Amino acid sequence: MAALSNKTALILVDIQHDFLPPDGSLAVTDGDQILPPVYRLIENAEKYFDLVVASLDYHPVSHISFASTHGKEPFTTLEVPKLNSNETITQMLWPDHCVQGMI
Repeated sequence: MAALSNKTALILVDIQHDFLPPDGSLAVTDGDQILPPVYRLIENAEKYFDLVVASLDYHPVSHISFASTHGKEPFTTLEVPKLNSNETITQMLWPDHCVQGMI
């Protein structure tokens, strides 16, 4: 087995317009306050990190978790089929957000 080496990574998770005020459809209160430090980290990333990774949340139009898909209000719930099962699960219904192909 190869020896483990010490490596560092900057992992940026779902920092997207739809999660940021003032216009994000699923904005986190004061979420935009994270942007200045994130920008500083990115500007200096190659000095401090061996790897930089950014993830994106994205959904197809009419995703099962969107309230609009079911004609319901956001932040209500709905019983939906559990994959590969005859059971159901409770799905939180969200406002449309992070839709593929949209900015």
